[in-house]
Amino acid sequence: AAWLGVAAVFIFLPAVYFVVGRDGGRFSRNWVNDPVERAKYMALITRMVVWIATAGVVGSLLLTAQKNLG
Repeated sequence: AAWLGVAAVFIFLPAVYFVVGRDGGRFSRNWVNDPVERAKYMALITRMVVWIATAGVVGSLLLTAQKNLG
């Protein structure tokens, strides 16, 4: 369960505050049927996926570098 806390601190919280933003508008319950709101939602999801994938790549590179140096 400790890994979940680490993931929350280092992946999910930065994704929310840096990608979504603290003043991000809410989506309506009917966002699927509204093309403008659906496009905003997909852009948000894309940014979050890129953020998490980049964090995974950088973390893997840092872990590999640490193993090779130590």
